[in-house]
Amino acid sequence: MRHLDERIAWKDDVFCILRYLSIATHALGPQLKRKDYDAIKKDLIQTFGLQYLVLIHAMEQIGLLNLIDPTKSSSALRTNETPLERLKREFNLLQGDETVNVTDPQDVSYIFYQYAPITIRLIEKIVFQTSTNIQETMNNLPGTTFIDTQQVPMELKRHRHDSTASLNSLNKTTKPANQLQQQSIESKATLVVFVGGVTYGEIAALRFLADKNHDFVIATTHFVNGKSLMKSLLDVPILPL
Repeated sequence: MRHLDERIAWKDDVFCILRYLSIATHALGPQLKRKDYDAIKKDLIQTFGLQYLVLIHAMEQIGLLNLIDPTKSSSALRTNETPLERLKREFNLLQGDETVNVTDPQDVSYIFYQYAPITIRLIEKIVFQTSTNIQETMNNLPGTTFIDTQQVPMELKRHRHDSTASLNSLNKTTKPANQLQQQSIESKATLVVFVGGVTYGEIAALRFLADKNHDFVIATTHFVNGKSLMKSLLDVPILPL
């Protein structure tokens, strides 16, 4: 928290300070005292203006600022584990220096150097792992989650198979047999929809996950970064407490 006090005193970018505060509330969990949190809020408003009280309120409502009340969090006190630590363990979000190889990367964590976005880890679990406990995993995520499994219509499967066969027949005269055999393996595609925006880092991570036999198609409402997300909250109607 001392680092935040110093950045406020130096009048650094207010959106960066709020992002640091958001990380602090999730990382410290019940260890962050209400009086310390309120003191930071007071310093922010006195230094940058009353208009940022609306932004702080919006961040609290959507969970970006998540102050945990120790008296209402018996499980956190019992396990001495913050929600962020639980997510880090469940989704393997952080890697050590020895596991990140930037010259021959084997994991999406190399894109952010040691950190893997939780959205990408969730996609990995759903697409590549045959986990029968995926619902329990998703229950650890903030907000409401649900799983809806649907079968691909046979007509669509047949159309895709015919398109692949037609492409293979066109390539027979130009490609070796081993490449044709590899290409004839049915490839898979996953449509990933980001409602509320996606970062370029997440797109890069999905590109890393895509291999010869699995493609990802990304649909999103718009592109975001940390600062644009913060600014967008200034236009969100605030519900009464």
